[in-house]
Amino acid sequence: MVEQPGKPYNKNLIFNLRPQYMKYYNLPDKVKIKLLTYSIFLASIIFFWNIQIEVIVEGVPFYFFLFFVITIVLSFSYNELLKIFLFYFLEIIYLFVQKLQGVTFFKIKKTFLGLIIFPYLLFIVYKSLKIIIQNKLAKYYFFKFLRIFILLQLIVQVIQLILGKLGIYYSGYTYILGLQRVSGLFSEPSHLAISIMPFFYLYLHHYHFAKKYLGKYTILILIFIAILAPCATLLFLLVFMFLLKLNKIKLKNIIIIFLVVAITTLLIIKVSFIKERLIGVILGLKYYDEVKNVSALAFIKGLQMAYYGITHYIFGVGFLNLFFLNQFAPISHMNSFLYFLNAEDGSSFAFKLIGELGWLGLFLIIYSFMYFFKIFKSHKEKDIILSFFLFGLICNYLRGSTYFDGYPIIGLAVLIYGIENLLQKLMKKTS
Repeated sequence: MVEQPGKPYNKNLIFNLRPQYMKYYNLPDKVKIKLLTYSIFLASIIFFWNIQIEVIVEGVPFYFFLFFVITIVLSFSYNELLKIFLFYFLEIIYLFVQKLQGVTFFKIKKTFLGLIIFPYLLFIVYKSLKIIIQNKLAKYYFFKFLRIFILLQLIVQVIQLILGKLGIYYSGYTYILGLQRVSGLFSEPSHLAISIMPFFYLYLHHYHFAKKYLGKYTILILIFIAILAPCATLLFLLVFMFLLKLNKIKLKNIIIIFLVVAITTLLIIKVSFIKERLIGVILGLKYYDEVKNVSALAFIKGLQMAYYGITHYIFGVGFLNLFFLNQFAPISHMNSFLYFLNAEDGSSFAFKLIGELGWLGLFLIIYSFMYFFKIFKSHKEKDIILSFFLFGLICNYLRGSTYFDGYPIIGLAVLIYGIENLLQKLMKKTS
């Protein structure tokens, strides 16, 4: 094949670049593959965390396979190795202090493996994050894969919808007009909601950035995805996202507030599963024994576990050991089904952080909000990407699960990045 003038021929479509990225065309393929690997790894965490299999322990996310691949091509500097070992050392010390509180570890194998893998995985995610922030080609690859995965998500949902109409597939979630709520690559609509909401955040708050990296029409695909799997979590997050936009009292903002409140009220009144969830959570704060909605009960139970944990175990009950607090939640003793319902994740990543890490977990939650509100109005591409991940982390406070599931692991890497930069600035001021 003959090269076209001014446009080098690329026999490998993976490395096919837009015109503004052609300056990276002559980079060695090894470098491109390395950047590509980091990018697809981070993108797969967002979309494939809910696809889990049993390897030694149950619930191993699919992206772990890419994690093992990336370790092969990874090289560490002395300072990076030092940071990893320091994290392990602090982890062991904290675990020892937690044990002194009288905590019992119920799933020793799962906790032990988690303590070994988590610091190393967190560092890989942290390094991937820094590369995507600092390298334009890696950033391009990352958002290119996100666009592909968004389209894949819609395709899987449509297939599920068709199979549902044929009676071959049943999601377990009812909808309107005789349709099912289909969640595609995710096990339930709320997990899908917390995974796609950061993309809506980008389009609403940083449209030019979203248009540049995700395209003008990707928002339409995201809207179709949301329509096929509505849930209370999606509604709450949409309201929160719109309220972020209202930073000034203007007539336009007052109209937007009125419309958001009106639509939200209408949905709560008309859509049964949203009304049951919302009323259940509000009622359950005091009269949990009268609540019938299972999702609401799971959320209130997680709150009960977190509250007991932080008031009785200030250092938390241990990594992946939230089940220890299950026995102290009143809802757990209503029946055997509720005893095991969300016993290991507390139905919210915020409750899990507080329960397992104590006041340290509460500090991380507060700091994540502070960091987000500090940078979410910034127009710097670095800050936009960081706020995108932090918004995903905040979404998981409403309905998240574990440290390894999507935005939590990336969000924690962002917090480390922020704390590290803060310490560097303080050191410069004191020197």
